[in-house]
Amino acid sequence: MPIYDKPMIYYPLEILLESGIDKILLITTPNDISSFVSLLGSGEEFREKYKRPIQIVYAIQPKPTGIADGLRMAKDYVGKENCVLML
Repeated sequence: MPIYDKPMIYYPLEILLESGIDKILLITTPNDISSFVSLLGSGEEFREKYKRPIQIVYAIQPKPTGIADGLRMAKDYVGKENCVLML
């Protein structure tokens, strides 16, 4: 969904990237995954703007079972590193 001149997902994504975060796990529904992958890919398109490698990976949450389930899904990706949850 575009807001002004870019897709809505770009606003929180740019906040994360401008904050120095360069590994992003995007958890989404089976219906929306292809749209996000088409739009964002692996994050390579952000490399030039932010002057560093950006990695975007995806996980599918089969049913909308809440934020806690999304965090559970991120556990293996995050490991023991610090993380940020952005809705």
